Amino acid sequence: MRRLSPGLPSPAMLVALLALFVALGGGAYAVKKTTVAPANSVVTKSIKKGAVTRLKIASGAVGANQLLPGAVGAPQMAEGGVGTAEIADGAVTGAKVGAKTPTASNIDLSTLDIPKATTYKVRTNSVEHGFEKDGQFQLLASCPAGEAATGGGGRSSNGRISLSESAPLLGTSQPGWSILLHNTTGEALTAQVTAYVVCASS
Repeated sequence: MRRLSPGLPSPAMLVALLALFVALGGGAYAVKKTTVAPANSVVTKSIKKGAVTRLKIASGAVGANQLLPGAVGAPQMAEGGVGTAEIADGAVTGAKVGAKTPTASNIDLSTLDIPKATTYKVRTNSVEHGFEKDGQFQLLASCPAGEAATGGGGRSSNGRISLSESAPLLGTSQPGWSILLHNTTGEALTAQVTAYVVCASS
């Protein structure tokens, strides 16, 4: 019987080694094939519903170009998710604002150019004056500093004393109203005379 050389493996050992190499090679090939997917091999139909969650999406991977028109509506937005920083200038117009949506509570009134309300007050100056025959008397009613004279007039308690002039007080630092009364009778008269001025402030 012929003996095998002492340095060579037996036939059984060769078969075992060959099987081991095939197993190792096949496993390595299988791992390589399953970890690297060919380009464009994963399509929408290949993904199960719910398989892609928010944690599996890279930051910034989904932008406006990846969203279908109308895909994101109010139900998909978290409360407070859209703030001033996310809204482009001029993006919100009257047509996009719901009825009765803007109220005093959500409008910064300091940003609106609203004129202040104007307040009007009638101020008077009244004196008793003795008129000579055919005599005249001028009386002034003034507004405090910061107010403007917008109107005025005057009267006399004696109907025989006539109001001959009623005009704004011009050329002075203090606004007001001036009246001029005239005794057109041929006798001396005494009357209570009052000047009025309408003062406006804001």
